Amino acid sequence: IAKALSNCNIITGDIISTTERLEQELESTTQRQEIVSCFLRDYQLSNEE
Repeated sequence: IAKALSNCNIITGDIISTTERLEQELESTTQRQEIVSCFLRDYQLSNEE
């Protein structure tokens, strides 16, 4: 039982680490998306141009 619990703790730690990393990646991607949206809004040529 102790070994099974230890393995579960290791797996849970891995899942938590992965979740934290993915949350950081999501935040970074969201910021980049906002920057690109602002750039396109301000600098993209219209069909008339």
